[in-house]
Amino acid sequence: MIYMFILSNSKNDHLILHNYVVIVYLS
Repeated sequence: MIYMFILSNSKNDHLILHNYVVIVYLS
């Protein structure tokens, strides 16, 4: 699911933001 989420937002700017959101969500 996480991989799909990241791949669907492969834009550099969004990628960084979404990665942060995913990390916070998993935390």
